[in-house]
Amino acid sequence: MAQTQKNNKTPAIDTSYKPTKQSKLEADANNYVRMSQDAKAKFKTLFPSRPGDTVYVVIPGINYTDPNLKLLKQNIDDIKSTKGLTSTYRNNTTVVKVVYKGGDASKLYDNLSDAIKELFLPEDIEGTRLV
Repeated sequence: MAQTQKNNKTPAIDTSYKPTKQSKLEADANNYVRMSQDAKAKFKTLFPSRPGDTVYVVIPGINYTDPNLKLLKQNIDDIKSTKGLTSTYRNNTTVVKVVYKGGDASKLYDNLSDAIKELFLPEDIEGTRLV
């Protein structure tokens, strides 16, 4: 049996490496990017952005093809702090859902035009629900 000899010598490490100006600039840029990402994450935890609350406008006894319903949806969609308007229809009842940064249904109703308010008089406004 032949025994193999183990080589205990480790390769020499070149300690004479000096970073070039380009590599130093890249390292500095990476550090700045990392610092800005950390700052951005801290701001997000301190000041979280709220997309808004979903406000539900329930309209019983209306036909889905009613032109006044179309006007109401257009008027809601035109309000600055609304987005993502969707609507469902079932058994002569329409539910309009919209994300509203103002928060509650009464503020949303106050922002509607007077002509729309005359067509759709509220029976109940509470929190994020308008009937």
